[in-house]
Amino acid sequence: PDASSADAAEATSPNAGARTLQLGGSANGILSGGIADNASNAANIVSVTKNGSGTWATRGTNTHSGLTTASAGTLALAGSLAGPLTATSGTLAPLGSPSVGGNFAINSGGKFRTRINGSSPGTQSYELTTAAWSSHAGTPDLDSHPGLTPGSTFTQIGRASCRERVFRAV
Repeated sequence: PDASSADAAEATSPNAGARTLQLGGSANGILSGGIADNASNAANIVSVTKNGSGTWATRGTNTHSGLTTASAGTLALAGSLAGPLTATSGTLAPLGSPSVGGNFAINSGGKFRTRINGSSPGTQSYELTTAAWSSHAGTPDLDSHPGLTPGSTFTQIGRASCRERVFRAV
């Protein structure tokens, strides 16, 4: 069933092996707590898959080590994500200045949607920071607002001390 929101304190893998948390439906939802692996058994990892046409936002500190995938609709990330993040045919959208500790990829069918209102990362411009390898074969979807100076540059995807993707306002 669709839910307008799902505020959870924490989602943790049970003791019965690896699990995938499915975020789906056509409605929008919010996970405001962290998603974590089961610390008592290294084999009990949690993966997250975003399906359906709706938008789900994950907030807080997400320490799960399994793959997080945007397969359909929009997965909005605020806060941090310890594991890898991929958009296969869905849309990834940073909210503020989130960080990804694992590999980051936008596959050819995926999109990366970000907002540019000005040059201040996290408030006027959303910027995703990755700590590991990143690959961008998908489509950037930039939401820029009138009044931006032509030729201005904005970092939208950064990696530790090296900026990966810079878009120019037109």
